[in-house]
Amino acid sequence: MNINPNVLDPKGREIFAFGGDTAWRTTTYRGFIVTLEWFVGNRSTEPILMIQDAKQGHDHGAFGICLSSIGVYADQSGGPSDGALAACKRALPILGRSEIDIEAKALLDLILNFTPALINMPPAPVSVRKAEMGAPMIEVELSDEFTGKVQQEVSV
Repeated sequence: MNINPNVLDPKGREIFAFGGDTAWRTTTYRGFIVTLEWFVGNRSTEPILMIQDAKQGHDHGAFGICLSSIGVYADQSGGPSDGALAACKRALPILGRSEIDIEAKALLDLILNFTPALINMPPAPVSVRKAEMGAPMIEVELSDEFTGKVQQEVSV
């Protein structure tokens, strides 16, 4: 499955792309499209579980849970944490679903099912980090003043 819809800000710049070459895994589960990928920020890279409605896709919305936030939904034993069902209910309108118990339980089941995979994701490959970070803001070059030969280059 190769899904690569983009989320754009008001100025038309890409904020985040789903699936495609940057996703670690992509699957469909009980009416949802689920991708495990890496969210590349300015200074960090973190695994993220992205969820979309399979029928409506990203046109209606998508919901993401970073590894650092999974404790809101799952406890250490792999079961639901306190308040997980309420948090799932709040996420349902983003996905274009009704805020009813059966939908919240289905979303919570999905999150709990994919939590082990999220936790066990490998670090983001260098190619993903470089592709997501964009062009360097500054390039510094260290060269020998006598020979003019470049000794070291750094891009930030």
